[in-house]
Amino acid sequence: MAVPQSNIDKKRMAKNTMYLYIRMILLLCVNFFTVRLALNILGIVNYGIFDLIFGFVVMFMTLNNSLVGMIHRFLCYEMGKGNQRNVRLVFNISLLFFLSAALMYVVLAETVGLWFVRNKLNIPETRMTAALVAYQFAVFSVVLKTVQIPYNAIITAFERMDIFAKVTIIEVTGQLVSVLLLKVVTFDLLIAYSCFFPFSDMLVVSIYMIYCYTHFKECKPIMSFSKARILHMGSFFSWGSLSALARVFGDQGLNILLNVFCGVTFNATFGLANKLGIAVCQIAGKFQVALNPQIVKSYGAKDDKGFFDLVISASRYSFLLIWLFALPLLIQTEFLLKLWLGEKLPVDIIIFVRYTVLSSIVNTVNCPLWTAAFANGKVKGYHIGLSILIFLMFVLSYCALLMGATAKWVPGIIFGVNMLTWGYRVRYLKKVYGFPLKQYMKNAVKSIVLIMFISTSISIVLKNVFPTSFVFNILLGLTCLFVNLVFIFRLGLNYSERSYCIQKIKGVIGYGC
Repeated sequence: MAVPQSNIDKKRMAKNTMYLYIRMILLLCVNFFTVRLALNILGIVNYGIFDLIFGFVVMFMTLNNSLVGMIHRFLCYEMGKGNQRNVRLVFNISLLFFLSAALMYVVLAETVGLWFVRNKLNIPETRMTAALVAYQFAVFSVVLKTVQIPYNAIITAFERMDIFAKVTIIEVTGQLVSVLLLKVVTFDLLIAYSCFFPFSDMLVVSIYMIYCYTHFKECKPIMSFSKARILHMGSFFSWGSLSALARVFGDQGLNILLNVFCGVTFNATFGLANKLGIAVCQIAGKFQVALNPQIVKSYGAKDDKGFFDLVISASRYSFLLIWLFALPLLIQTEFLLKLWLGEKLPVDIIIFVRYTVLSSIVNTVNCPLWTAAFANGKVKGYHIGLSILIFLMFVLSYCALLMGATAKWVPGIIFGVNMLTWGYRVRYLKKVYGFPLKQYMKNAVKSIVLIMFISTSISIVLKNVFPTSFVFNILLGLTCLFVNLVFIFRLGLNYSERSYCIQKIKGVIGYGC
């Protein structure tokens, strides 16, 4: 039986998206400012070591990706069925899993991880002591972020996104203070910066925990656990761990490869490019966070049409959101990087940023497909295929560097493999769910290809026409943004969506007058 239309709450999705974008804007503004300030104060070597150490410790969070997918899927699925007791059971089992994972991370980090940092990472001998101290603070930060995940998941499942926006004020204040304090500290700057990081994390985790226990009955402890439920969730988690492990080799493992083959300078380049990639992903990611619970809930409520329509629409809307800002960044990469980091740019950062942004676009379009693949809880085949593709990033990059390729080959390989994973996810959904491939190609992929081709071609022509001065670079960026808006409106939206937008714009203008 089809679920009533009211089950897909468009007003709530719009409201939650607004809250998440407020949060994103705050984070991006502070992050871009703090990164530039930290790079200037720490210097390229210290900043590269900081990014390498914190990136390496993140490898111990391998299980988190699969655990996050598990908790979101099971919480939203049970909420879609309207079973409050099962929601409470899922949360408590998930919290147990995450606490166990945090303990395991500490054990691995203080044994195998510590040995690897001391003996294998390419860190200048004079900075090794500072790097080891930074490593301990990084481990503490990872533990805090791991424990925080179940509480974030329950807030997301209940779609209370306004909480994220409010807590972000505290989070960004902590980040800003961490960097500003570097100007007054009298001891090692790398140690100081690493030391300040976990304190804001600790405050944020505490706030989320207090909020969840005081607002959601589902967070109350439960003394008896269902063995069948633990085994079911454990199976989902164990297969998810496989692709999460592959993701480590295809992500943080590449940072280590660059360190071994190319040195710590390229760790800074890779880290800065990834920060921009993450920032671009967040443009559409916040919309997806608001939409993903609706996708899984619609599947749990047996609303197949709503399920497919949401996945296809989410892919298209996600691209439109990210491309609006990605195109000016791709066209004006060097100019924008110099505005952000200053005239002296890290080696090869322009090519790193462009490939990273392209990969971010592919991953953003992929995200609703990833959410849909988890909906039925049967993920064994999906994760095996996905793991092989992701592991391919590490293998191909290793072979390329071993044969003498330069560092800029690595982001190109990442982009190529991400394109393969897009095709794999679509094929998997077609096979398992009967996903309407023709509808997806017509309503999503066609718009994506047309908009990318036309808007990029026009922007490149404009770039060659405009003089190379500061004012004209600003004008070019704004012109690219305007061109993008025109083609997104004409080619990215259907007739009813354009009519809705026009109606809303007229309403705003009329209200203003």
